[in-house]
Amino acid sequence: MIMFFLFTTVDEADQEGQVTHFVIADQKDPNKTHWFRFINQVPLNKASQDELLVNFLE
Repeated sequence: MIMFFLFTTVDEADQEGQVTHFVIADQKDPNKTHWFRFINQVPLNKASQDELLVNFLE
């Protein structure tokens, strides 16, 4: 359930515009694009929302 809570929290933050997106074209293969998103200081799980914050990179 940890992952469900974390990804749901990040998805909600993304909808609110709080997540940074970064897109890079692959220099070796023009048909590839690399997509990243990240946000800092999000709660890892529901039980410790104020105690355990993590940085998220996908």
